[in-house]
Amino acid sequence: MGGVDMKDQMLGPYLIERKRCAKWYMKLFKRLLNVSILNARILLESSAQKRHDHLAFRLNLVDSILTNHLSHCPSNRRCTVSMSRSTHQQPQRMVPFTHWPVLLEQTSTTAASNRNFRKRCTVCLREGKRSQKTTFCCETCQVPLCIQNCFKSYHMSQ
Repeated sequence: MGGVDMKDQMLGPYLIERKRCAKWYMKLFKRLLNVSILNARILLESSAQKRHDHLAFRLNLVDSILTNHLSHCPSNRRCTVSMSRSTHQQPQRMVPFTHWPVLLEQTSTTAASNRNFRKRCTVCLREGKRSQKTTFCCETCQVPLCIQNCFKSYHMSQ
């Protein structure tokens, strides 16, 4: 029983099967994957006669898998790896565009200015449509735009 208890103690902080799964075999697969990662670390420590931090080992494993197999992934699904912390490499998804819809800034809190809080959509005005009022604007461009149709069409034409 000592070995099983030790394994459970070592896997306690890194339980990936803790998430609810509708299928029993997914939980079993995640458990076997987790145990195989622990066994790989134990085999590495016994062959190298050197202790390895469990979290650092897992991060290095993920990093090596990503670097080996990232070239087979389509270019629109790739993510870059950046050094965000001093000791561990963590993959971070780089977002190529910084145009996001945000709420317009309200200048004051009086009841009269609440009517002016909404602004006319730039695309609707430019295309001669019945001008819609919106509470959203582009974070980068600071241009008031309707979310549903105009936001995408404005940035595709720019």
